[in-house]
Amino acid sequence: VLDTSSTLIPLNTTIGRIEFRTASQKLVQFNLYYETGSGLSPIQAYVYAEVPMGQGVYIWNDYNENGVKELEEFEVSAFSYEANYIRIPIQTTEYQNVFNSSLTTSLNIQFSNKKFWRNEGLHELMKPWSISLQNRSESRTNRSEFRLYPIAVINDSIWLGYTNAQRGGIYFNRGNPRFSVDLIFSRNENKSQMLSGFESKEDRGGQLTARTTLKSFWNVLCALDYGKKISASNFLTIRNYAYSFLTIKPALIFQPTAKKQFGLNSEFGLKNGGNSETQFESTSLSVSGLIQWEISDGQLFKTEIKWTSIALNGALTGSALYDALNGLQVGNNMQYQ
Repeated sequence: VLDTSSTLIPLNTTIGRIEFRTASQKLVQFNLYYETGSGLSPIQAYVYAEVPMGQGVYIWNDYNENGVKELEEFEVSAFSYEANYIRIPIQTTEYQNVFNSSLTTSLNIQFSNKKFWRNEGLHELMKPWSISLQNRSESRTNRSEFRLYPIAVINDSIWLGYTNAQRGGIYFNRGNPRFSVDLIFSRNENKSQMLSGFESKEDRGGQLTARTTLKSFWNVLCALDYGKKISASNFLTIRNYAYSFLTIKPALIFQPTAKKQFGLNSEFGLKNGGNSETQFESTSLSVSGLIQWEISDGQLFKTEIKWTSIALNGALTGSALYDALNGLQVGNNMQYQ
């Protein structure tokens, strides 16, 4: 029976999937999973609800000091013990036709397997190296001509939402306790549509890490992080900002037994960026001490004391300031956990 009084949008629903993988003993291992579908999806809104301290994800910062809890004043807490708000999605009565696509791929190249090398010298040269690449992409659009695109490309405005996560690594002596080097690249971006508009975030960069062991008990690590963070929203104005960062993190670890570990960590960071109204530059220096002691089976004592000094040039405020300073304050900061 055809119900002519219904206000629902007619829609043809489709679902499809492709999966492929290579044998696990190959020099190159490749996996692929692709899925596409369509249907009706509600446009979401959300509210923040207060929970006991330390049991939430978000924190409320009254940026304009008016005592009113506004959407743009809730941030993902930089410290878990301060988080006392959660975000609850609300289903609305507005629906839209949505085409979904997702793609997951992984590529691993292990050069250590001797049976793939005819030249012994070339095998000795290449066996410490390995390469790993991963990708996870999802996209949502109401444009049928782009229904098969799992990765949000072309014009950003045609996508109702997307998530792209890529990670790649080149490893030398991976897992070797005496000496190893890792070079890792990553990119994470997402866009979500809400009833009031959209929010998007992008975090891309890389990390170079070297580790070595001295006289069995001493470990020396040094990491170099660099990248860029971008936040954008067309209804939460203070969420529009971008900044670049560079961080050097040397560390010295003393581990006399498998159950005792003492660490001395330091970090020097540079950041610069801003929004349409102001620019900023910041420098930070931190030193921390770590003790980790397994007293008995299942009982672990762990404590860390960290001092951080931050200098800021520029009149940065609001959400951008909280993110750029990792929830800390300009000047000296002490943390204990």
